[in-house]
Amino acid sequence: MLDTYYAYFGTWHYEAATSSVVHDVKSSLIPGESGKSYSQTASLVGGHLVFSRRAVDGAIQEKVWERATFPER
Repeated sequence: MLDTYYAYFGTWHYEAATSSVVHDVKSSLIPGESGKSYSQTASLVGGHLVFSRRAVDGAIQEKVWERATFPER
């Protein structure tokens, strides 16, 4: 199951000098991850917020967030 779904919660802060968002994991579906911190580079690309980081195997992993738009009522 953990290969198709992942979730964690905690706090985060932005480090302007490195354009990084640091996630401080309070708890996670992966028990060994609780209490750890990890950093992702954050950038704006064409209206999207892109988080990227290098995985242990050297691959670049990216998450892309897009602002949701809702029709006016």
